[in-house]
Amino acid sequence: NDLNHIVEKCYKTVGESLAIYKSNEKLPHALLLLVKSPRWLELLMLTKPQNWSAQATFEVTKLFSSNLKEKAVTKFYENILLPLIVRNVMENKRLNPI
Repeated sequence: NDLNHIVEKCYKTVGESLAIYKSNEKLPHALLLLVKSPRWLELLMLTKPQNWSAQATFEVTKLFSSNLKEKAVTKFYENILLPLIVRNVMENKRLNPI
């Protein structure tokens, strides 16, 4: 439906801003709302975490690890953070410092 299309477009746009995010910027408001959504993982995947800047990864990790319940945080680590770390180490032979 139209609402789903608008929400998807919103989070794709959030992903574009996270790709160029710098540490002195505020996180997009839609991302702050995501920690309260039961669809948080599905919507977060629309932001294309593999394209996030290192600073965005750090800030999003802080946001989600401090605002989600334990099982959800584990999902975040397994589905978002771990693949980013593995990819970073494979590409750079070390973990990218922030």
